[in-house]
Amino acid sequence: MPLTFWFLVIVKTFCWSLIFEAAKIVDLFRLTKGFTDDRIEFGNIKSADILKIGTFIIGGLMIVSNIPELLSQMFWTFIGNDERLNFASKEKYSLTVRGLNIVIGYLLITNINFVTGLLKSKEEVQ
Repeated sequence: MPLTFWFLVIVKTFCWSLIFEAAKIVDLFRLTKGFTDDRIEFGNIKSADILKIGTFIIGGLMIVSNIPELLSQMFWTFIGNDERLNFASKEKYSLTVRGLNIVIGYLLITNINFVTGLLKSKEEVQ
C-alpha cells in the first residue's frame, strides 16, 4: 500500500484518540496530579522572554515552511539537469530565496539572545 495511505491511517488514529480517548491520555501522563488551580501565572514573565519565544517561533516557521519546497525544487533541478532541461531564472531565484530563508531561520534560533537584545528598547536595557 502507498505511504500516503499509512500516513492518513496514523493521523486519523491520532486524532481519534485525542478526541475520544482524552481521559485515558490524561491518566496515562498523570496530568491531573500537582495542579490545584486552573490559572496559569504569567506575572514573572519578562519582555525578553516573550521576545525569545516569538523569535524562536518565527525562526522555526521559516525553517519548517521552506524545507519541503527547497527539497522539492532541488530534486527537480537535479533531475532537470540530468535530462538537459533548462530552467528559467524564476526557479533558480525561488531556490535561492528558500535556501536563504532556511539559513535566516537557523540564525534566528541559534542567536536568539543577540536578536532579543537588538529588539529590546533602550529604556528597558538601562
